[in-house]
Amino acid sequence: MRIERMCRCPHRSECPMEWSSKQDNYTMSLSNRSQLKFCQTIADLLHCSAESQAITVTETVTPSSVSQNVASMPSTQTTIQAACNCPHNRYWKLHQYSNSESENGTIYTSTIYKCSEIYKCNENEFCGNMRADYYFTYYQCSCPHGLMCLQKDHETYNISELLYTGSAYKAICTPN
Repeated sequence: MRIERMCRCPHRSECPMEWSSKQDNYTMSLSNRSQLKFCQTIADLLHCSAESQAITVTETVTPSSVSQNVASMPSTQTTIQAACNCPHNRYWKLHQYSNSESENGTIYTSTIYKCSEIYKCNENEFCGNMRADYYFTYYQCSCPHGLMCLQKDHETYNISELLYTGSAYKAICTPN
């Protein structure tokens, strides 16, 4: 299991880090092998509608500085804000992306995702992006019974999914 901590829970409370195989009040699915965990219950959040701006990822990159002839690395801060609860049978669809730079060189990036319905796809149809490093699949549709969403070729391309930008394979609904 790979855990990537995005923040710490307030008041030194424990961050939930166990895989949830059933719906709980602290988890939203990200891909078939990754989950978003929250410090506070998300049960009070309304379920996302098709029009909802479900989750916003804001990234602030502050440029490196030089003080007393010592250079520092650029600083990156990522904030994730969920506006609604995205049920398990949905996927994160890019809705809006914006990027700006201030006079001091700080770069602000905001990416908004919607919680979209996973539709039924057909045989030999694209069904999702499979990360080239960990083989997580970001499903965009559900293959019919007897078919699996698998990579068919070894050609990669760059993708941008919620909390991941990088190399991936195209996955296709194929007989298992």
